[in-house]
Formats: sequence, structure tokens, C-alpha cells
Amino acid sequence: MAEMPPEEAFAGQSREFRLLCDRQGHVEWLDERATRLLGLGRGARLAEAAAPGTEEKLARVLTGAGAAGDEPWEVVLNLGGAPQPVALRARPFGEGCLAVTGSLVPADYGRSLEQLGANLSEMSTLHRETDRQQRELLRRHEELMRLYREREDSDKGVIALHAEIGEKDDSIRRASEVKTRLVANVSHEFRTPLNSILGLTKLLLARSDGDLTEEQEKQLQFIMQSTEALYALVNDLLDLSKMEAGKTLLRTGRFTTNGLLSSLRGMLRPLATDPAVELVFEEGAEDVELETDEGKVAQVLRNLVTNALKFTDRGEVRVRARRDGGSAIFEVRDTGIGIAPGDLERVFEEFYQVEHPRQRQLKGSGLGLSLSRHLAERLGGSLTAESELGRGSVFALRVPLRHPEAHEMAALVERSQAVAPGHAPVLVIEDDRQTLFLYEKYLRGSGFHVIPARTLDDARAALRRVKPAAVVLDVMLDGEASWSFLNELKSNPETRDVPALVVTVTNREDKARALGAD
Repeated sequence: MAEMPPEEAFAGQSREFRLLCDRQGHVEWLDERATRLLGLGRGARLAEAAAPGTEEKLARVLTGAGAAGDEPWEVVLNLGGAPQPVALRARPFGEGCLAVTGSLVPADYGRSLEQLGANLSEMSTLHRETDRQQRELLRRHEELMRLYREREDSDKGVIALHAEIGEKDDSIRRASEVKTRLVANVSHEFRTPLNSILGLTKLLLARSDGDLTEEQEKQLQFIMQSTEALYALVNDLLDLSKMEAGKTLLRTGRFTTNGLLSSLRGMLRPLATDPAVELVFEEGAEDVELETDEGKVAQVLRNLVTNALKFTDRGEVRVRARRDGGSAIFEVRDTGIGIAPGDLERVFEEFYQVEHPRQRQLKGSGLGLSLSRHLAERLGGSLTAESELGRGSVFALRVPLRHPEAHEMAALVERSQAVAPGHAPVLVIEDDRQTLFLYEKYLRGSGFHVIPARTLDDARAALRRVKPAAVVLDVMLDGEASWSFLNELKSNPETRDVPALVVTVTNREDKARALGAD
């Protein structure tokens, strides 16, 4: 087809270049810009312009033309001698021919995605290396104990193994520090540009700078969806890092299973966009009361429901709760693709995703289920899965009706109700339970009586009940402006003369030592 094709072959598509080829990629016609950018001529193969490693993806674009609608495929091509991401569209034209258009993906966006991908890949490698070294350390420790029992007279061997364990421990600590710094870098370096990309994309979609063509709007939607997926991945990584470091705080409170399911129904209903899939929240005959962290239970259920909707193309996703002895069990049951027996435990590993054609069509970080299991364990419960290929899956979250922290905090609050004779009351405002117990230990031995408060509202209630001899305030209270409470103390005639100690360190042992020094 040597002559120029009719204009309707490319109607409705914005492009940087255009060409005609067969499904094997042999070029039959190309415009002047395509000739200049790709460096190809008639009869050449389009694969000659593909960057190394992307030839297979380019072949899928050509062989699948028309089967997936008119959606763009992002492929890296050599343009002017340099690799650059290009959004390709291919549609059938004539007999055995394809009309191909290419639009350049913004270079800054492409570089940001490449940099983010490289850093996340490095983080994944470091995480796996840390796990491997931890397993190696455990193996070495067990070997040391066996040798110590069997060969007590071999002091040199024991000393050598101790030295090796010390080296492994140092290596693990260094890897952990590198991982922590990398997570902090992800938070600082990527959240800001990702927020900027989202904000600018939304401004353009709102027509702030004028009208958009239909094709421009599609490309902006593509950019926004990709950026939102990356932003969610960064947040999941940070949550997982906090969980592993033991820095996740619990806020226990009373709530019921039916009340929680009712609130989730309204929150998650917009996610059920496929009319072939019904999202059902089944309220139980017994409205079970729990005393634990409602937000974290809801977070696990949101992850499970979102996953179930992704992998269910017809049928239903059903959520229900029931009581089982001293625990509540939340079940998320779907009629989706199911999970093979060998993958049932692996799906809870970080970054692991089941190989399935539907998985390749969906976005995901591979962290949701891992984070959910960590949260379940932090709640004192467990998260398990049962599944059968082609018949769906059941994920069960088991949570104690009352979290151990609620028991311990209730005992601490009960002890604080009656001030012991000769002991001056001290109001301690701290959201970490273990730190509160440390304060109680240090202050009780110095002749003080601790009145605990995990929130500013708790502190205000305590002030109405008793006038303390002093106030200890954690400046890093989760989600609350601690400094404003100092102004309340000084403006209140009854408490303006009460001395206040503001603790700014984050390590609980350092807090206790600072309190003892003061």
C-alpha cells in the first residue's frame, strides 16, 4: 500500500506520528514525522525501533489490535537514538492491515516512574535480603547451641561462632538501617512529586487551562490512575515499615459488628461498579460487641473486600461477622478466580502476586494482604484463607472480643481512680500504652500517683476530676495538636500554676530516663 491512506484510518486520534503495517509489524506506509523519529522506511519492521526488552510487548500491541478496544499501550521506542516511552494505538484498517498512531509520554513523568520503579525494586531486594539474613542468623544460632552442648571443651569453636553471629547481626542491622532510610526517602522524595502530578492532572481535567480533546482527556486519566496506584503503593510500604518496626499504635474503643459492617457498606458500595458482581454485607442475628481498634479492623476488611472485587467477574462478594467463643470472626467470601493450594500462604508475602491473566490486567502492589496479616496479628488475632481454583475464596479475620491492651489499660485506669495517701497525682498524657506503664513504674517509686490519659479529651476529663501536682505531655500525640493543650492549662485559673513537662523524644526508654532526670 504505497499511496497515502485515507484520513479516516486515523480519525479521532491525536498523535506524534502515524504509520500502516501488517500484524507482523512490516511497515507499508509512514508519515514524515514517523520516518524522522523512528529511522525506519517502508518494508522495515517496527520491532527494529523497539528498545531492548520491549519487543514482546510491541508484538502484543499488534496482534491484539481491536481486541482490547482503543486503549493505548505504553511501549519504549528508540526515538532519535534515545529510548522514550510512547503510547501506541493500533486499530484494524483494510484487509490484514493496521493503522498505528504514537503519542509521546511526557519525559518527566516517564523518568519519575522509572526512578520510582528502580527504588521500589531496590527496596524489595533489601527486604528479601534482610529476611534471608534473619533466617541465616537463626540457623547459625541453633548450630551454636548444638555445638555448645556436644562439644563443651571446644572453646575456640564456640568463640568463632559467636564472632560470626556478631558479624551477621551487624550486617542485618546495617541492612535494616538502609531499608529504613530508603523508606524515609520514598516518603520524602516521592510523595511530593506524586501529589504534584495528581494535582496538576486534576487541574487539567477540570479545564483550568482550556478545553481538552477527547484523546487528551483519556491520556490525562491514564496518568492520574497510574499516579494514584503508585501513591497507594508508597503508603502501603510506609504502613508495612511502621508495622515491622513496632511503631503502630492502637486506639481501642467499643463498637459492634453490625455497626462496623453498616459503615463499611456505605464506604465500599461505590467500588462495586460491575453489575455482574453483587457486594453483600450480611448483618448477623447477634450484634457482637468488641473492644479493640475499630479503624484497624476496618482497614483489614477494606483490603479484603477490594481484593475480592478485583478478582471476581461474576457472582457476589459477601461480608459477614459472627461470634466464636471469645473472638469475633469476619468473613469475606467471593465467587472469583480462586487461589491454588500452593499459593494460599504465599499470597500473604510482601510483593507476591498470583500468576493469572486477570492479575496482569489489574493494578496492585502485592502488599495489601501482607499488611492485613500484620494488622491482624497486631490486633491479637489472625488472618487465614481458604480457596479453590475457579470457585472463589474465603478470607477469615479472627479478632479477640477484647484486646489485651484494653484489659491492661482498664487495670491502669482503675488503679488511678483512688490516689494513695501521701502520693501526689501526676497527669500523664501519652498515647503509647507501654510508655504509660514505664511512667507509672518510675513515678510510683518517687512518691507520685499516675493518672493516665491517652487523648486530650481524656486529659480534660481527668482535670475536671482532680487537680494534679504536675502534667507530663507527649508532644508527639498521634493526630492531636498537643501544644494547644498547654495554652488551655495556662489560661485556666485552676491549673495555671501546675508545672508541665513536655516530652519531645520518641523512644519510650529515653522518655522514662528524661522523666527520671527531671
